[in-house]
Amino acid sequence: MKKTALPLIVLPALLAACGTTESDSVGGITLPSGPSEFREMTRDAFLLQQETLALAGTATLVQPSSSTVLSYDGHMYINEPSTTATVPFYLGEASATYDPSSSSLSGSANNFYATSIEFTSASTAEVSNGTSVSGTVTFSGSGFDGANIIETTYSGSVDGLTVAGSGAAGFYGTNGQYLDILSTDATLGGAGAFVDVYAKR
Repeated sequence: MKKTALPLIVLPALLAACGTTESDSVGGITLPSGPSEFREMTRDAFLLQQETLALAGTATLVQPSSSTVLSYDGHMYINEPSTTATVPFYLGEASATYDPSSSSLSGSANNFYATSIEFTSASTAEVSNGTSVSGTVTFSGSGFDGANIIETTYSGSVDGLTVAGSGAAGFYGTNGQYLDILSTDATLGGAGAFVDVYAKR
């Protein structure tokens, strides 16, 4: 799938040194000091991105098979394109289910925070403290295309701004352990935006 996400997503150098320790940074990204829930959400989100990106760079997309519905948990990122060093974005918690019997995917994201990331160099960045905002964004789609992608649609709002448009969902890893949804034609408040989900089971 084409990678069209928040700039930090396409800067693997920032994620190459990610670890699982409770430090103040993840790779070259300095975590926010608070709120504490948002700090931990940010840490988990960046680590999950690293895992998914490692697979996306080497593995092929798969169609998960199971006799039961599969559940995924992760995060949603929403931001408008930016050419500046500081990029505002929203980070929320996402969950999704995939039904192998119908090849259908559905899910939602909420518990959003408004924040920003400042790129201080080619290999370092800092995430500002988050502010809790209201909003729920749903997504759904069914049926794989020839590239093992499920076309998805977004609906909802965050921080009073309408989220709409479409994305491309794919599964990586052993029997589709990782879910990656990247926006293809999404909007935030009517303007072009990236609306992306990284989740795993």
